[in-house]
Amino acid sequence: MKRLPSIPAPLSSDFAYCREKVLMHGGPMPLDTRFLPRRFKAYWFVLCAFVWVMRDVTLQGNGDDDLKLQLIDDWSRRLEMARNGQADHPVTRAMAHL
Repeated sequence: MKRLPSIPAPLSSDFAYCREKVLMHGGPMPLDTRFLPRRFKAYWFVLCAFVWVMRDVTLQGNGDDDLKLQLIDDWSRRLEMARNGQADHPVTRAMAHL
């Protein structure tokens, strides 16, 4: 089994942001984290935080599809920046470490 990389100290606040984002939303999660091995939990929170961010994006705009597309394009740009080592948001910085 491949070992997960440890979380570098400079990214600890980004991983904490992701965890708080998920816990703040509450609601049902596809998997109860009590059943995850400890080494997976931080990464699970990052993925779930991204899902919540995308959900929030789709709920913004009050029916303005152009605004929603603009927000989705913005997040697409952010993901591309993260892939190139220039992440500008806690979720994308943490995702770039995955």
